[in-house]
Amino acid sequence: MDMRRIPYYCSSVLLWIHVAGAIVPPPTNVTLLCHNMQNILSWGYGQSEDGLRLKVYVRSLSRSPEPFLVNSPTMSFNLSQFSDPDEDYMVQVSAVKGNEESQSIPEDGIVYSYFKHSSAPKICSLDLPSVDVTTFEENHLQFSFTHPGVIYPTSRKKKGPESQDSLPVFDYHVDVLNQESHPYSCSEEKCEDKLHVHGTEKSYCLNISGEMSKMSVQATKTYCFEPLKAAGINPVAYIVPIVLVVLLVVLTGAMMFVKKTRHNLWTSPPESLHFPEKNNQQNHAAQDNMDCTFVQLEPSSPVPLIPTDQDTSNNSCIYRDEVRLPLGVPDNENEPEEAAAAGDGYTQGNCLDDDDEQQEKEKPPPSEYESRPKLNMP
Repeated sequence: MDMRRIPYYCSSVLLWIHVAGAIVPPPTNVTLLCHNMQNILSWGYGQSEDGLRLKVYVRSLSRSPEPFLVNSPTMSFNLSQFSDPDEDYMVQVSAVKGNEESQSIPEDGIVYSYFKHSSAPKICSLDLPSVDVTTFEENHLQFSFTHPGVIYPTSRKKKGPESQDSLPVFDYHVDVLNQESHPYSCSEEKCEDKLHVHGTEKSYCLNISGEMSKMSVQATKTYCFEPLKAAGINPVAYIVPIVLVVLLVVLTGAMMFVKKTRHNLWTSPPESLHFPEKNNQQNHAAQDNMDCTFVQLEPSSPVPLIPTDQDTSNNSCIYRDEVRLPLGVPDNENEPEEAAAAGDGYTQGNCLDDDDEQQEKEKPPPSEYESRPKLNMP
């Protein structure tokens, strides 16, 4: 029998004798959950009554029993302050109503401790923070995690002003699946190190466990890492450049087409909107409408009726679409009216005295031959 548990049994016997004649029913289903320095004691009670309270006893080797009263219907109590790894704790719960108190449950109490090598029936532990595993060099892995003392600050030693801010040493082992174990030690906020592994495995799984301030620190899972495979040529590496080149060609062609069509649209209008110059159009129209006839006359008698120095050819051009009017007659009936309105009282080129005298002087002398009418060729 463990000599340290004798005081627990003696106190339990005394309490049982004290409440042997009590009529208050005790609580039931008393359980304790301790993990990560969070300790919760819970229980059940059949029927809550007025004035009923629950008394929690916490005992240890270094201190006398401490009772804590809890009002009903609360059915739990936080014992996180009792997490010193140098102590073993025993807890019991009883029901109190007035001056009467029930039997403490459980009779032997619940004994727990955070000390890794304690003989207590219930050993509490800590969870290791999450671990990051990466590749470092060939056949080498690098892992890192936060020091457990940062997550659980109450685990620090408090024996001096300097030690309050320092982290306890965390000694741990890294076990590689199907390979040997490697010991490490850390006292920094971030624990990291390198690990040599054999290069024959497809994946490497690490299991980390250790001890900090006499407490057990365990990983919540196995951390596995798969080395990077040899980089192969991805088919996408071929497809993407081809697609980019095709898009570039299509975009360039579309831009050239738009530029060309826009230039033709705005700089040179379509043929339907082309109008030739007025003079050219009139010249072409005059040429198309002109019908010229050239007649060469020869004398029918030995003696010429017309002097030889005069031109005997009769050339005439007739416009098919025009009406030939006599000289002195305006083509437009409105022209005389317009001229009169403009204040010009003379008819241009007609009925002038100077013109008549000039015409009289230019008349040829009378010929010895009789005159004949002129031939008008159609």
